[in-house]
Amino acid sequence: MIQLIILLGIISIIDFSTKKIPVVVLVVMGIVGIASSFYAKQSIISVAVALIPGIVLMAAAFLTGEQIGYGDAVVVTLMGLFVTADIVCSTMVMGLTIAGTISVILIASGRAGRKKQIAFTPFLLLGYGLTEVFM
Repeated sequence: MIQLIILLGIISIIDFSTKKIPVVVLVVMGIVGIASSFYAKQSIISVAVALIPGIVLMAAAFLTGEQIGYGDAVVVTLMGLFVTADIVCSTMVMGLTIAGTISVILIASGRAGRKKQIAFTPFLLLGYGLTEVFM
């Protein structure tokens, strides 16, 4: 979905440069996502199921003391308004795998410590792109 790619791209740029995701951007993503769900005539049940991975990520953010940011969790939740649960899950897995790999490389090379914060939404964008190509 082009709307999701554009929104993830904008959020990725902001997240990469500031390590924060503005609420106004999340509100816009939510509005566009709701409109997209209605336009695609998705059932309420399929949308609800697609929101679950993001809700689980929000719980993980809470339980880890925000090792995973709430903004990232909200982005994953809102992705469920655009795509199916399997695409959201695949995007998350790919994004986490790529982010983890980059983190290990940064730590091993001495460029970052274990507590270094990295922007996660660029990895979600990459994960979504790879998911769309390979699924």
